[in-house]
Amino acid sequence: MNKKNVVISLEAEKTFWANPNNYKHFSRSYWERELARDGLDFSFFHEKSVCEIGCGPFGMIYFANAKHKIGVDPLIPYYKTLGLLPDDKVKDMVLIPTGAENLKSIQNNSIDIVICYNVLDHVQNPENVLLEANRILKKGGTFYLNCHVVGNLLIPVRRILKYVDCPHPHHFSIKDLRFLLSKSSFSVMREKVYRMTPSLTSLKALAGRVAMFHYSCLTKVVKDNA
Repeated sequence: MNKKNVVISLEAEKTFWANPNNYKHFSRSYWERELARDGLDFSFFHEKSVCEIGCGPFGMIYFANAKHKIGVDPLIPYYKTLGLLPDDKVKDMVLIPTGAENLKSIQNNSIDIVICYNVLDHVQNPENVLLEANRILKKGGTFYLNCHVVGNLLIPVRRILKYVDCPHPHHFSIKDLRFLLSKSSFSVMREKVYRMTPSLTSLKALAGRVAMFHYSCLTKVVKDNA
């Protein structure tokens, strides 16, 4: 794994969140629409222990009416310096400023739902992230994954895309994600693939719309232990 790309990805995230125009759209109603596209609503989290990997300052975890909420993101201290995480916003949740490859502060088999929304292609080691998600989830717990995937047009060259699209260290195909999930002992309950819808203000955005898709799925964790 090229660690340089991960650093570039983090720096790109910092630049994104430093501009208020980039996150004006994030709200409860925004996440309601995203959940609805996957056949869900906020009742999905009711009375559950929920952890969001890569929660940012406006992830769906902040709006969920969960019993116990954990947000994981290596840039949490940075978000605080920007004033995006005031105390009254996070008073009912735990924030862990780390990458998701090592969630040692979260106990085994303690979480009902882990959210990983538009994050897995940004991390240093996706397989370790999935293994950690599996470890902290209860038996039969749910992993909610949404990730960019390359369409058939880009599959032959996806191995070199990280050198062109540096903020994304990984460019998965749908088969890649299915394999990683199976390898990490997740059982896919349902999945959906849909086109990205970037603003068509440039050739780059148009190319992205043609070549990139979202892969969204719900999985259950498979464990031998109770």
